[in-house]
Amino acid sequence: IAVNLIIRSCLPLSTFVSSQCLALCKLYPFKPCRPLEILLMVIGVVCAGVFTMARLAGEEKKDESKNMLLGVFMCIASLLSGSLNLALAGVLGETKLNV
Repeated sequence: IAVNLIIRSCLPLSTFVSSQCLALCKLYPFKPCRPLEILLMVIGVVCAGVFTMARLAGEEKKDESKNMLLGVFMCIASLLSGSLNLALAGVLGETKLNV
C-alpha cells in the first residue's frame, strides 16, 4: 500500500477540524460531533502515523529515506490544503449570492 494513500485516508478528520475552525470564525455553522466518530477518526490517524513511521524506519538506504520524508511532508501539506478546500467549498455552497 502506498504511503500517499494511507496519509490521504486522514482527510475526514482534517476536514472536520478545518470546518470547526471556520465555525469559530463565524464562517461556517458548527457541526455536531459525536465522540465515537471523532475517536475512530483519531485512531485511524494514529494507525496511519504508525504505518508511515514503520515504512520510513524500514528503508535500507538513507538517501531514499530522506526523499520519502520529503514526500510525506508534501503529502501532509496536500492533505491540509485539501481539507481546507472542502471546508471552504461547504461555506461557499451555503452562502446565498445576490445576483
